[in-house]
Amino acid sequence: MRPSSQIEAKCWLCPMTFRTRRQLKNHLAAAPHKRLSVICVWCPEEKSYRRMVDLKEHVMAHHRSKIELMPYSFLSENNGFWMANYPETYAKVILPSNENSQEAMKARIEVLEFLNRVDNTNRKKEEWTLGWKCPKEMVKGTQEEEVESEKPNGSYSPTRPTIYEGLALQQLTLGLGDSTAIFKLDLGVSIRFLYDPFE
Repeated sequence: MRPSSQIEAKCWLCPMTFRTRRQLKNHLAAAPHKRLSVICVWCPEEKSYRRMVDLKEHVMAHHRSKIELMPYSFLSENNGFWMANYPETYAKVILPSNENSQEAMKARIEVLEFLNRVDNTNRKKEEWTLGWKCPKEMVKGTQEEEVESEKPNGSYSPTRPTIYEGLALQQLTLGLGDSTAIFKLDLGVSIRFLYDPFE
C-alpha cells in the first residue's frame, strides 16, 4: 500500500485529479466547491467557515470562554465532521472523530442547541442528524488519511509522552510556601496535587 502522500485523488465534483489527498482537500475547501465548510455553533446567527482551521481562528478570537469548557479535540479537523455543512463530502476526505468520543458528543449537543436558538438556518435539525448517519462505506476510503492524534503504542517515550485529553489544567496557584495545581477531568472529577518545595 502506498503512503497517503502518494495516493492519486480524484475530485468527484469536477474532472480534476490530484497527487495527494491534501491537495484534494484544499481543492474541495476552495471555490467553486466550498464543501469542507463548518458552522460556528456559538454565533447568534449562522456563520460558516471554509475549513476547520478558519473556524478555530474565529472561535479563539470571539468565543474563547466557550471553547475552554470543551474537550481538547473539539476543534480538531476530524471532529469538524459533526459541524460540517456537507458531511458526506467531509467524510470522504477527512476521517470523522468517533461518534462516541466526548468531543463528537459535545459537538452534536452544541449543534442541536444552536439549531434551537437560531431560527433561520440553511439546514433543519432532521437534515443535520441524517448527515451524521453517514454510511460506513463512504468513510472506509479515508482510512489512509492522516489522523491528528496518534494511538499510543504502550511503551514509554521521554520525547513523545502519552497525552490524556480528558485532563486539563483548571487552576495553578503559586505561593511562597507551596504550590497548588488543580486538574479537572472533563468527567467532572477534580484531582488536587499539592507540591511543597521545602519537603
